[in-house]
Amino acid sequence: MDWYTCVEIKSESLKSFVYWGLLAGTPLIMVFNVIVLPKGFKKSFGIIIPTLVLLYIFLSNPLVILFNKDNWKTQTIIYKSRTSHNKTIEYQMQDKGALGYNRRTVQVNYIAPLLVVIHTPPQNYKNYPDWIKADKDIN
Repeated sequence: MDWYTCVEIKSESLKSFVYWGLLAGTPLIMVFNVIVLPKGFKKSFGIIIPTLVLLYIFLSNPLVILFNKDNWKTQTIIYKSRTSHNKTIEYQMQDKGALGYNRRTVQVNYIAPLLVVIHTPPQNYKNYPDWIKADKDIN
């Protein structure tokens, strides 16, 4: 999910709920649709969608999905935007357990407290006049 879109869930508990709901809920919904829905278009449509989701899950490997549910944590806010208080350039780290840490510097646009849009920062953002140096340590 995070691999295909630039929108990320910031809350680790909500992200875990969504991932576990996708992994456990899809087979349950498919069984429910097979048992409860009457024959016809609704039943075939109610079985096709969960089947496609299950196919996606198994093609992308369920363990990879579970291991990628860890959130990126902001370590330092490097720059803030002059024009929008929701835009920052941040240095983030992701704990991979015994495998160490993933690191990245990204431009973050906060949509809501739980959702953010991630972009690669512009080239030479240090020279842009609309970015103010912040150097604010978070973690």
